[in-house]
Amino acid sequence: MRVGETSRWAIKPVEDYSPDVLLAVQRSVLRLCGARGDLVCLLSLPEHYREDAAIEHARLLKATSNLAPATNGVSPLGFGEANALTYGALFHPWTIEREEELSDRLVLMPPCGAVCGLFADRAVNRGAWIAPANQVFRGVVALQPVLDLQRRLDLQEAQINLLRQEPRGFLVLDADTLSEDPDLRQMNVRRLLILLRRQALKLGATYVFEPNSPAFRRMVDRGFNEMLDYMFERGAFAGNNPATSYQVVTDESLNTSDSVDQGRFIVELRVAPSLPMSFLTIRLVQTSERSLATEVR
Repeated sequence: MRVGETSRWAIKPVEDYSPDVLLAVQRSVLRLCGARGDLVCLLSLPEHYREDAAIEHARLLKATSNLAPATNGVSPLGFGEANALTYGALFHPWTIEREEELSDRLVLMPPCGAVCGLFADRAVNRGAWIAPANQVFRGVVALQPVLDLQRRLDLQEAQINLLRQEPRGFLVLDADTLSEDPDLRQMNVRRLLILLRRQALKLGATYVFEPNSPAFRRMVDRGFNEMLDYMFERGAFAGNNPATSYQVVTDESLNTSDSVDQGRFIVELRVAPSLPMSFLTIRLVQTSERSLATEVR
């Protein structure tokens, strides 16, 4: 840069690119989301990645330490961290967008920003449990790079969510997480469980100082059923009726005499976000000191 010139960003040649930093950052973000339990991460690939490079990156991101090395001091997710993969989704390729609605200037952007907009729009207008797929992106005029149509299946099997051009416009038809677990593969299922966990902690805090009695258990059962009824009416669950959509369990099978003597009260919320009678469970444990919500398989 010459004296007097303003500084600006410069793109390095593709030949100088190393994936180590990106892998380290994305592994760390997945760990953070999994540890917190109330965040998801939408990840992008480098703009120049073609099919083979994209599939290899997804493989390394999901690989355990016996299959992939550490990068920049960040080790791969361990065997006990598989659940963290349910909190992340990978998108490709990049979008070419109009900078403003009436402007002719085009900008090249990673897809995660546009997908975040779809997630927010769906959550506000329909609910977090609705998959943000099959909705046209606004302002997108092209994709880069142009991927081989014959490799779409390979990319989908690698759990890379593809932005594509359809007659209606540019959109994404998938919203898969990086998890191999079929029950938690869809991002809308993960977001539904995050919402349930958050609501369980919020509602559970109102019962902290109540004595553990049959009347108390009926009150808790009624409170959580009302919460799930509201979500069922808005289409959060897959069943045709409440019985095939969710269950609230507070009986002696969970709250044994030993558990009650220890000052604990346990509530399980079993929900069917994808297939009727295929239940995922959120367990709320209330003690005199704190509330803890966990997922139970």
